Amino acid sequence: MPSPVRSPLSFAGETVTTYTLLHQNVSARMVSLPLDALSTGVTFLSGVVVAGLAVRLTVASRNESDSRQPDLLLPFLLTVTLFSLPLVSFPLYESAITNGAHSLLTLFLGMVVLVPWAVFALRYAGRDHLLNLRRVVAAAVYIGVLTLVFVGNVMEALDLPELATGAIGMGFLLVTAVAFAVVGAVLLSTYRYAGIPMGQSIAVVLPIVALMTAAQTLESGLLVRKLVNASVFLLGAGGFWAAVTRYDALRRRPGTGRIGVRAAISNMNEPVLVADTDGRITKANEAATTLFGQAVTGRQAVDILDRNVSDLSNRGIFDCRTNEGYRRFDPRTSTVTGGTGQRLGTTVTLIDVTEKELRSQRIQVLNRILRHNIRNELSAIKARVDLATDTAHDTTEQLNRITAVADELEELSSNARQVEKLVGDRDSNRTTRSLEEFAQSVVTDAVPADIPADLTVSVPSVDISLDWELLGYALRNVVENAVEHNDAETACVEVTGESTALGVRLTVADNGPGIPEHEAAVVRSGSESKLKHATSFGLWGASWAVQSLGGKLTIDESQLGGAAVSMEFPTRDD
Repeated sequence: MPSPVRSPLSFAGETVTTYTLLHQNVSARMVSLPLDALSTGVTFLSGVVVAGLAVRLTVASRNESDSRQPDLLLPFLLTVTLFSLPLVSFPLYESAITNGAHSLLTLFLGMVVLVPWAVFALRYAGRDHLLNLRRVVAAAVYIGVLTLVFVGNVMEALDLPELATGAIGMGFLLVTAVAFAVVGAVLLSTYRYAGIPMGQSIAVVLPIVALMTAAQTLESGLLVRKLVNASVFLLGAGGFWAAVTRYDALRRRPGTGRIGVRAAISNMNEPVLVADTDGRITKANEAATTLFGQAVTGRQAVDILDRNVSDLSNRGIFDCRTNEGYRRFDPRTSTVTGGTGQRLGTTVTLIDVTEKELRSQRIQVLNRILRHNIRNELSAIKARVDLATDTAHDTTEQLNRITAVADELEELSSNARQVEKLVGDRDSNRTTRSLEEFAQSVVTDAVPADIPADLTVSVPSVDISLDWELLGYALRNVVENAVEHNDAETACVEVTGESTALGVRLTVADNGPGIPEHEAAVVRSGSESKLKHATSFGLWGASWAVQSLGGKLTIDESQLGGAAVSMEFPTRDD
């Protein structure tokens, strides 16, 4: 069939249309070629700049006088190295990658540098307590797998169902949210720390902000995508360079204040507890967890301190049971407030004054007992001397009485020296032995053979570790007191023992008249007065020895009719 004959007008129209399309295509190529070359050059130049920064830092770090902080330098070096390598080699693989790969380049680079940058940024902001090896490795694996699957799915190398694609997108959004949370932590830390310019921290976060923001715009033309990529890479390179050269991000960090406060509290020898408004412990330093146990956080303060936090500011020194036994603390409290001044909780610092209080108590008691007894005995000596000079009285008898009084004073002085030597400043001599055998030996030796006494010892047969000299002194004094002051025809003394939450409790019960209430009262109160004081060192010495063991001495009535003196103290199993 013969071809239809076209009119000259139709032919001319087609020619004009063809020319127009060809002209537009040529013009687009003439415009795109220099822009394409520009984007490639800027990308390569950005990589060179950052690579040069990495080399400069590496060389400088070998200089002993370099003051850059290693915990910041190492993750920063890894970040800039991973950032620069794909950019420096970009001209080599640019022509081999697809248009889709160009769209994913900022996403890929952002994912590659995110983990080392986040480690650097969190340390820089003083949030390094959030980091540990397990978390860093888990984050790196998660981001690596997510990136590979995401890139493969977008490049259509994987045929994933719609549900899986949605899950990948959610995973990517989660990573993005974490990245911007770290950015926020850096900027907030800088805002709170006036010593660091905000520009320094902006330079620190600029590369990751630019990469993660550009990764959100995947749908765009190839030329536009290349220009966006080049701009982002240039911004990132400028941010890295400015953070180190224009500012001093590897030497000065806003987290110094936060780290300093946290380190000061953590390294304090005194226990520090932070309680919320409900009295629940939310934070404890190492000294507190050692003293009260690792499970202290989350518990109520009243369960640990045996009193509410609100009562600590109104009370002075108090006794508290710890893993080391009973200790005496002088509490210091301060209110934790929020940014608007609202009360968030209370910080409690416990100053251990156990040894100080015991020393002060010993000085007070020893002085009062010695002064009281010496004054009385000297008065007795003076009276005996007056009688001895009177010819109407037997001189020998009076001299014997004077000698007896002098012997009593000597014994009193010896007891005072023994107490001070035993429970004063001395190194603990902790050994392991059988509690049952030790108690039996001490009780037997404490009672002279010529004194009629019915002694019973029933204590657990366990091997424990403690300072036996202190326990022996306390147990011996209590047993001697139970026998010597017993008015029954035959003294009956029972020594029993039992395990407790603290350790062991030994109880010495007798059938005597009991301990005078005024003497028991001063030992319970822990102080003497002009009207109430003990006349000997027995109970006081036993109480001090038990307190030096980290324990507590209590006085009650015995079922045998006399007194029951209990000594509870912590132990260590062999």
